[in-house]
Amino acid sequence: MKIVSDAYDLNVPKPDVFEVTINGVVTESTPEVVPDGTGRVRLNMEVDSLADGVNNVSVVGRNQWGDSAAANFEFVKGAPAAPVNIHLEK
Repeated sequence: MKIVSDAYDLNVPKPDVFEVTINGVVTESTPEVVPDGTGRVRLNMEVDSLADGVNNVSVVGRNQWGDSAAANFEFVKGAPAAPVNIHLEK
């Protein structure tokens, strides 16, 4: 599983690094160059090692001129619930 962002447009300032905070733990992630030949970059960070349960994420883009606003989201990692109301239909 990965946390990804849309690619930055070519005509806007781009981050040199992403500061990713997951459940209070801060990690830096180098932007990935999008493999479409345009030179655009995006966040692309593996998160397979996270424990199951609710995960709170905050991402900030940073370059030599400062930090972006934080983008925040929450997701639940875990196996799906069992299917319910299994039955035959005619």
